[in-house]
Amino acid sequence: VVALQDSEPNVRGWSAQAIGEIGADAKGAVPELITLLSNPDEGSRNSACIALRGIGPAAKPALPALNKSLSDPSKDVRQFAALAIKSIER
Repeated sequence: VVALQDSEPNVRGWSAQAIGEIGADAKGAVPELITLLSNPDEGSRNSACIALRGIGPAAKPALPALNKSLSDPSKDVRQFAALAIKSIER
């Protein structure tokens, strides 16, 4: 979780995706992933969405931020946010 705040975008991204692989047990990382959704780096925002999708319904507190991400300038972020929302709302 500490690595989500790393200055290197690749470290943030890979860390977020690793957290998502943990699944629902990673729900404690949701607040940090929500913060990552507003990072200036597109890859970090993508990875936050991917992680939240992996956490699934346990990431419900992230829904407002993910809904905001549906209007992100990046098409990829918008797509990953939509997938995350579907996974969380299942």
